[in-house]
Amino acid sequence: MKTEHRHELKANDLEQATLKVESFYERHAASMQWGIIGVAFLIACGIYYWRTTSALEAAAWNELSQSQSADDYAQVASDFSSSKAASWAKLREANSYLETYLRDAFENREKANTDLKKAKEILEGLAKQSGPTEFKQQVLFGYARNLEMSSNGDVKPAIEAYENLIKEVPDTIFKREAEHRIRALKSPSAKDFYAFFSKQNPKPAAPPKPNDAKAGAFGTGDPFKALTPGLNELHEKAAKGDSGVPLLVPPKLPEVTFPDTLTPDEKPAAEAPKTETPKADTPKTETPADDKKPAAEPAPKTEAKQAAEPEKKAEEKPAAEPEKKAEEKSADKKPE
Repeated sequence: MKTEHRHELKANDLEQATLKVESFYERHAASMQWGIIGVAFLIACGIYYWRTTSALEAAAWNELSQSQSADDYAQVASDFSSSKAASWAKLREANSYLETYLRDAFENREKANTDLKKAKEILEGLAKQSGPTEFKQQVLFGYARNLEMSSNGDVKPAIEAYENLIKEVPDTIFKREAEHRIRALKSPSAKDFYAFFSKQNPKPAAPPKPNDAKAGAFGTGDPFKALTPGLNELHEKAAKGDSGVPLLVPPKLPEVTFPDTLTPDEKPAAEAPKTETPKADTPKTETPADDKKPAAEPAPKTEAKQAAEPEKKAEEKPAAEPEKKAEEKSADKKPE
């Protein structure tokens, strides 16, 4: 076959195929257009879903990282129920209830048992879900802890739960702790302890009641008596004077009279300034003892007194002479 004839045959085949495609497009043009639109719409929805899911997951993990209490974790699980973080939020909620049980079991057993029951319900639901190994092993370990805490002496369910954890996740990070708990629970002392502990029912201490008076601490009546009820009887006896305690009566203060106040029109008289005149220093002169004023004339002396006077004068003169000489010397030394 010649080359030219071959080219003609190929050209004819291509022309026929083109005609077939054109005829097919003419017959199915509308369907093809709707198909293209549908594929584009699906691609757009996929992009929107991916972006929305990513934003939702980021928001859920952010809220979970900021949560601190069981109520906070429950709120995250409720608000982001379609996210992966919701399951982790429920797990943390259950662990939070287990922690509060350990704290309240010695003070408020009723509240502690309520928290333990809530944790058990959450963990049973999470155990039925599928998830990564990290999530699954924490759920199984928490469930085993819950059965151990709620035991009333029958520790067999808790032992089986720990064994199931090791069976489901052989390389679990809780393997050593689970094996330790299995050995401890198989001892007779563990059974006796949980049997004894489950019967205890500690309750929180009642808050102190205010010691109100009959008329009310802040109603009518004496507030001092209301706040000090132990002194009421003594107070009443002291008022009557038969309590054995001396009745204290406040002393009467003297009446104080105040001068009449001045009216605005009246002004006090101005006081004249006081001038002090210096006093001249006058030399002090001492008068001798002999210059003293003469005393009154004595009464007439009797003969006995006259006989005794010469003896007294003889005794007084020697003692007075040294005093006179000392006074004279001091007068001579003073400046004129």
